Amino acid sequence: MDVLYSGDGYRGGEDISFCYITPPSDSYVIDEITTREDVRRFVYSDEREVLGFLSYDYGLVLKGIPSEKERDIEYGLLKKNIWYMPDTKTIR
Repeated sequence: MDVLYSGDGYRGGEDISFCYITPPSDSYVIDEITTREDVRRFVYSDEREVLGFLSYDYGLVLKGIPSEKERDIEYGLLKKNIWYMPDTKTIR
């Protein structure tokens, strides 16, 4: 579990705030056969926020542009976490 802290002045002068971020409850690895619709389906499957990345190379694949560049990472990785903010007692 990670904890995210904010400094003084967050939300207009409140005290220091923090939230707990759980390990990803869902993740989705993008590969060369992943379609835009596959990504949309994962992102909009529920209310949780999505963090991650889509690589430049994945954009080339979607546009049908060949590349001989060697890749060191996957085309993309998306993760959904659950956040708990104790100051507002909010779970997202």
